[in-house]
Amino acid sequence: MKTIMNTMLAATLFSAISFGAFAAQPVTDASGLVPMGTISIAKAGTVADLEAQVQQAAEKDNAKYYKIISAGGDEYIYGNAILYK
Repeated sequence: MKTIMNTMLAATLFSAISFGAFAAQPVTDASGLVPMGTISIAKAGTVADLEAQVQQAAEKDNAKYYKIISAGGDEYIYGNAILYK
């Protein structure tokens, strides 16, 4: 029973670590990357929230990378990003 529990714990930890390895990553130089399209975020509370929403949208669209190309706002932060394969 103890072996089964250790195996399950190891599998859970490995899957959590593996998930992070496949998260979409921000880039500053997109040369050599293939663009997939653009996304817009309309209502983020902070710049960090904007980046988190862009990353989540990129992962949902199976993008490996993203580049935020504009951000601004007063009460809410809005922005646009390009997604890359």
